[in-house]
Amino acid sequence: MRAIHRITDWNPEDAAAWDAGNNKARAMSGSLIGLRAAVGALGGVGINLALRESYLRSGTETSAYWLFLASYLVAALLTWIMYVRRPFSAPDVPQTKTERELARV
Repeated sequence: MRAIHRITDWNPEDAAAWDAGNNKARAMSGSLIGLRAAVGALGGVGINLALRESYLRSGTETSAYWLFLASYLVAALLTWIMYVRRPFSAPDVPQTKTERELARV
């Protein structure tokens, strides 16, 4: 497919290719939304099962709540490790220029 720069460059074949790509993107995004909804529903079922099992075994939901708290702490720690913390710098890697030096024109 060629790039369209001016309205006079418009070609009906480009529209057909764009429509085909657009339809594929819609199908893929619909599939992703459906998969995410299924995972979310499974999480709701898991919480219900954990609460019910905890109540049947001990007569209270407290142990399930402790388990939920522990899992949320693990998820928060994993998120911090993957996305928030600064990576450790290797001692043998030479220092690069600072952002200010790189941005200088």
